[in-house]
Amino acid sequence: MAENTPAATDDPFGRPTRSAFPKIEELEGRLVLIKPSKVEYKVKGKYGEQTRVTADVVVLDDPDEGVVEHDDMYLSQKGLTGMLESCLKPGRKPFVLGRVQMTPTKEYAEAAEKAGDGDGSKGIGIMLKEYFQKGGKGEKPQFFWDLADFTDEDANRARNYLASNDQFATAAS
Repeated sequence: MAENTPAATDDPFGRPTRSAFPKIEELEGRLVLIKPSKVEYKVKGKYGEQTRVTADVVVLDDPDEGVVEHDDMYLSQKGLTGMLESCLKPGRKPFVLGRVQMTPTKEYAEAAEKAGDGDGSKGIGIMLKEYFQKGGKGEKPQFFWDLADFTDEDANRARNYLASNDQFATAAS
C-alpha cells in the first residue's frame, strides 16, 4: 500500500451496503422516524397499482443495533402513504414519528378490541395467529399498517437522533 493512501474516512465515497430493506412486518412495534422524499402514483405492485413513497426510515429502537438507517426505502402501505405524502406539502412537518402497528379494518375493529383486551392492534395479531393455526380456513381478519402515536420519551429519542446527525437540530433536554 502506498504511503500517501488516504484513510478510509477521508475517501469521498461510501461503502457498499446490503440492499435488502426490512419488510413492514419486521418493523412491527419499532419506533420509526420517517422523512419522505418522493411520491409515485399508479406504480405496478404485487397487489396491482399502488401509491409508493420513497423515504429515509430510521429505526430508533432496533433490538440488535440500536439505531438503523434505511435510505430511500419504498413504502406502499395504504395506512402510511397518505400521511407521508402530506409531509411533502409546503408548510408541513418534514418527519413522521411513530410505532409501526397493524390496525384492524372497520369490519374487524370490535372483534380485535375484544381479542386484545382493548388493544385492537394486539387483538388483530391474535386473530391472525388463530386464523393461520387453523390452516387459513375461514375468513381472514383484515388490517392495514400504520403508525401508533409516540410518547414524550420517543420524541426525545428522535430529537436526540436528529441533533446527533444535523448541526441545526437541538437535542432534547
